[in-house]
Amino acid sequence: MEPRDIAALLALMRVEGAGNATGRRALSMAQFLGITVSEAIATDPRDLLLQLPANAFDAVLLAARQVNADSLALAKRHAARILHHGVRCSAFTDENYPELLSLHLGETAPALIWCAGNFDLLRAYSAGIVGTRTPSHTGEGIAADCARLFAREGICVVSGGADGIDTAAHRAALDANGSTVIVLPQGIRRYSFPAYVRDAIESNQCVLISQFDPEMAWQTHAAVTRNATIAALSKLVCVIEPRHMGGSMRTAAHTHEQSKPLFHYCESKRGAPYQSLTQYRASPLLSNGSSLDSHALLEAWRAAPGVKSQQAEFDTCARDSLKAT
Repeated sequence: MEPRDIAALLALMRVEGAGNATGRRALSMAQFLGITVSEAIATDPRDLLLQLPANAFDAVLLAARQVNADSLALAKRHAARILHHGVRCSAFTDENYPELLSLHLGETAPALIWCAGNFDLLRAYSAGIVGTRTPSHTGEGIAADCARLFAREGICVVSGGADGIDTAAHRAALDANGSTVIVLPQGIRRYSFPAYVRDAIESNQCVLISQFDPEMAWQTHAAVTRNATIAALSKLVCVIEPRHMGGSMRTAAHTHEQSKPLFHYCESKRGAPYQSLTQYRASPLLSNGSSLDSHALLEAWRAAPGVKSQQAEFDTCARDSLKAT
């Protein structure tokens, strides 16, 4: 997508009441009309109405009316600044948009993603490792053991970049000369790059991905939303010492909904997290309660389906269907 189209879509999605769904519809509308997003937003809505199915894109046209010269200029400055620093932006209608997001998130897949680092890491499944921000020594060790196992097998590790289990997984994968995907709960420009992440990006071992406005600070709803993205990028997920209402349990729920293998380690079998994970048919990470069940993890990885690109299904999933309007 061209910078002017990125800026136009960014300005549109910043309109109050708009957002990801409006952004996706705008991309679909431009595709239907055979024009670019920037051209669609710059065109008088009354002229577009004559070319569109009745009521199909009313929300987009309403939002487009509120994009003015100032908001568009600001979006252009923001987009130019971040693209200048090597961040890559991809729209869900682009050919290089990660297929996994379209396949598993469907119509909720991000309209835009912003990435820094090795974009190719998003083309194949990773192994998800998520958990509490305040792990026990045992839990942190299990996360690191899982990450090292996957790294040795050439399997990328995906997590959310938070303190605790997430960071233990990212670091262990990189220390074992593996690779990692960090799914951010904020805009990519608001992320403070730790030194180890900068080094990993420079060595082509890491990619950051954000589905949010690059200028957006951390927000609870964003942290919740990105859990589905972690699950979508994962072939299987390991959940370690989760809190009952925490993000790692939401990731587990999304993983279960996507019919992917789940593994877990809980300090107690009495708590709600353990009961929920049992209902999700999660398998224990430890064999005999003491050592990592490497065999079970790798067997689950090999048995789980890989990426199967079926263009007709992909197009249906990746783009809003006009038949529904």
